[in-house]
Amino acid sequence: MSWRALGSADPDIRPPAPNPESLENPGVFEREMRAAGFERVSVVPHTVEMVFADADALLDRLTRGIAPLELMRRSIGDRAMAERIEAMRSYLTEHYRPGSPLTTTAYLGVGYR
Repeated sequence: MSWRALGSADPDIRPPAPNPESLENPGVFEREMRAAGFERVSVVPHTVEMVFADADALLDRLTRGIAPLELMRRSIGDRAMAERIEAMRSYLTEHYRPGSPLTTTAYLGVGYR
């Protein structure tokens, strides 16, 4: 949902394509840690579920501290950025059902030296 909202603000923004050879792949993550000298390596998924009261609450979360938005603001200026934020608000108001959960997963690696 967040990438589609960003895309509504700037059609040149595309979601990152999955890369099976990156650290997004738990097997690659584990191999890289072992190659760096770690032993007893474990890589586990950590999923966070977030629920927002409304589109504005979700937009607030999306626009606070997101690097692509900060880069966009720096390149286009505050006025144009405000217009894009409004485009994101419109998208989220139309597509986000308040109270519906959104999830994201990151892999956490632990190893010992």
